[in-house]
Amino acid sequence: MAEKKVAVGFDIETASAEELYSGTHEGPFIRLMGTKHGDWPEAIGGLGTEDKFVAALNDADAIYGHNIFRFDLPALARHAGADYDELAAKAWDTAVLARLIDPPGAKGENPPGYYGLDALAQRYGHAGKSDDLEALALRWGPQIEREGRKVFTVDRGVRTPGQMSKAQRFKLGLERIPADDLEYRDYLRGDLEATAFVRKEVFSRVSNWAYAKREMKVAAIQNRMTLNGWGVNRELLAERRTREDARRSAAVEILADRYGVPLTKADGKPSDAPWATLGGRAALEAAFEAEGAPFLPRTGTGALAVGKDPMGDGFWVNAEGKRVPGMKRAYGHLPTVVALCDVLADATGASAKYAEIERYVTAEGRVHAGIGEDQASGRFGMTKPSVTNIGKRGDKGEQRAVFDESEQGRVHIACDLAQVDMRAIAGLSQDRAYMALFEPGRDAHMDMAEVYFGERTKTARYRTKAINHGLNYGQSAQAVASRNGLPLELVQAASQERARAYPRLIEWTREVRELGAAGQLLDNGFGRLMRCDPQRAYTQAPALMGQGAARDLMCAALLRLVEAEPTVTQYLRAVVHDELVLAVPEAEVDRWSAALESAFTFEWKGLPILCDVSPPGLSWHDCYAGE
Repeated sequence: MAEKKVAVGFDIETASAEELYSGTHEGPFIRLMGTKHGDWPEAIGGLGTEDKFVAALNDADAIYGHNIFRFDLPALARHAGADYDELAAKAWDTAVLARLIDPPGAKGENPPGYYGLDALAQRYGHAGKSDDLEALALRWGPQIEREGRKVFTVDRGVRTPGQMSKAQRFKLGLERIPADDLEYRDYLRGDLEATAFVRKEVFSRVSNWAYAKREMKVAAIQNRMTLNGWGVNRELLAERRTREDARRSAAVEILADRYGVPLTKADGKPSDAPWATLGGRAALEAAFEAEGAPFLPRTGTGALAVGKDPMGDGFWVNAEGKRVPGMKRAYGHLPTVVALCDVLADATGASAKYAEIERYVTAEGRVHAGIGEDQASGRFGMTKPSVTNIGKRGDKGEQRAVFDESEQGRVHIACDLAQVDMRAIAGLSQDRAYMALFEPGRDAHMDMAEVYFGERTKTARYRTKAINHGLNYGQSAQAVASRNGLPLELVQAASQERARAYPRLIEWTREVRELGAAGQLLDNGFGRLMRCDPQRAYTQAPALMGQGAARDLMCAALLRLVEAEPTVTQYLRAVVHDELVLAVPEAEVDRWSAALESAFTFEWKGLPILCDVSPPGLSWHDCYAGE
């Protein structure tokens, strides 16, 4: 009879999660550790027991916990000497599983904390914990005293005028709770009980174990990138930040001189955010109307929304919960409106990418962007700092130059999956004529330009590329035309030719729309279930299918790479859309370029999946300097 495998649940209590990589906390980062095995009592250990705790995890056949890939395992690797790869290889994360069995909505309808341990435990019927970590941390953090109208913060016996924020007091308190505090230990016991309960409930709801096991491997790779971090050229970053600040100051002056935005508040004092004052918003509304844009984005209070998304060229969710185009997308045909949006972005700091990057650089000169799959399609998103929205070319492409590890003897290599979104749609639809466009040696966009317009020119290819992506993701001919500055008649003609040439593709699109409209979860072709808003199924359903399949094609390539070359995990830096970035020793460029080419070239559903591996570059930007 085979020996029963030992699965150990675990959790840790730490300083603020924000300080996992910063090193700005007081004392040890990991302050309390606990394990749970079956029905046995929880084992709790405080400071000085890290080695024993890690050894217990190493000895287990399997380990489990909640959100452990994003937090606990990196924390143990960074602060307790654990081997991340060894532990991750046998880990089960209930936060990852929860998203698989109850997928997030396409618009982010789930409230904050929806997949948190406490929220899950309560939804599944657990009594929950009675202990309050916030109250405990505030008790050990700085205190607030009042004398008449005066307020003081008392910290370590020092009395300072003014009131420290509750968030800052909580953060400092987390670093100071004694590891032998009985309430602290009871809080950890509650977490361990909730973790074991959630594991049982989540495991009972998993319907596709093969995909679930695969996702554990994917999550391990994702968060290995976060643990690795990414080297930054701090001198270049500081230079770019200075230039960015100067542009911001110039933009504020333009708001005042060109658009009449007052630089002072109603009391005559200078305003740090003149666009947000009553006078500033009124001036901006008048300016937009004068430039031919009378319909403006509004906040829940009715005020002009001047944020990045409301003013941008994408979409945003307004106060009514509707997904609507940003100003630059809605008024892209009016250059003066676009110019005003750009000035606002510079003034408000919405376009201040270098400032954002600088905010997250550690003392070691690295950023550790968090990676998750909170989008409905499961596509990776890298945040704090956001790397996903850094472009490849032009001014945005220049932002890539600050990611540089040449001082460590490393160079960058990037690998792009070729036309992966279109290949995903082709594989899912199984339209043979459409699939034929992606055979080796063919240029799908150029071939389709000939179908649409009867010509093989760069201009026709450019137009075709925009039309292909828009129509594949369910956009109307009107929407594709307006968003890409194309004549409506041209897009309509292309749409008709597309329907004639690829009838199965059109039929498949109708089928997934019907599934989405009926409220059914969509399968991306790999086993990942995705939730579509039935009211928006016309565009969401095909978009989710294409993006979801493209996501898992990237995951398939990553898994192939790590399986063939396990040591590559130390060189992983980022996944940006369909691009993987490595920082490798300069002497090993040929080896890793070949490994990427091999891992990212395979067949799926009768389609060749191909890639383009960049030349090496000292910085990430240098990988594309020749283009």
